[in-house]
Amino acid sequence: MSEITEELNNATPLTFDKITTAHANLIALNAQREKLVESLKQINAVIEETLLFIEFDQLFQDEDGTVFMVEKPAGTFVEYKDWTIKRTRRQDEPTSSTRLAIKTCEESGLIVTNKHKK
Repeated sequence: MSEITEELNNATPLTFDKITTAHANLIALNAQREKLVESLKQINAVIEETLLFIEFDQLFQDEDGTVFMVEKPAGTFVEYKDWTIKRTRRQDEPTSSTRLAIKTCEESGLIVTNKHKK
């Protein structure tokens, strides 16, 4: 293990009053990203419903002259990122294995105030 890795592993977690501007920006950006992901889920659900009334492989055009066609792609497309941002769940969210465990945060010395109420 390198000295840097060891130092990071032994580092004290940053409480809100000690985070950097970069940390604060990341928190804000992650919140925006979560809202966008939720919006995209809602939009995709409406698109799925609308597609029940649309014929695939048929050309159609909007008032500006742009032509569209709905088709089924030959393969499955997956977005891949080599990073992820985990966070503790909020009071209104269920437990998830993709969340940061509150117990882990508390064991590292942080005080988690927005715990899920049972």
